[in-house]
Amino acid sequence: MNPQTYYIVTLGCQMNERDSETIAGILDGLGFYSADSAEEAHILVINTCSVRAKPEEKAFSRLGEWRQLKAQAPERIIAVCGCTSQVATEEVCRRVPYADIVMGPRSLGYFRDAVLQRLEAPARQAAVFTDSTELIPEALPGEPYPSGGHRRVLRCPG
Repeated sequence: MNPQTYYIVTLGCQMNERDSETIAGILDGLGFYSADSAEEAHILVINTCSVRAKPEEKAFSRLGEWRQLKAQAPERIIAVCGCTSQVATEEVCRRVPYADIVMGPRSLGYFRDAVLQRLEAPARQAAVFTDSTELIPEALPGEPYPSGGHRRVLRCPG
């Protein structure tokens, strides 16, 4: 695992694609660069839609695979992002208790700070952001992300 890398998986709609581009831009701005695989990455992000069950189940399946990676390197950061994190926060926290960040799409403005907090002081409890009354800044970085990997950040109760 390279400590300056990230890997994003996007499952869902065009909005998920755009949010993943934004997340990649934020991570690029922090000095991280895209890894070719989840095994190589320090930060793993999955960004998924809740409108259809198939992307949601694919996301949980992938997160199950990432559980082993987290066990091998506990400092690895896993973020679960997208509508699923927004509308099914409790289920995400229950099914993915090893997630570091759980974040809905309306909370992307907090993604940078959530990552920085995890880098500075890894915590046992996830940082969960499910809704925000603040507008997402239009100037958040975002570029097409060729490999399509993404993740969300939230704080699970408990």
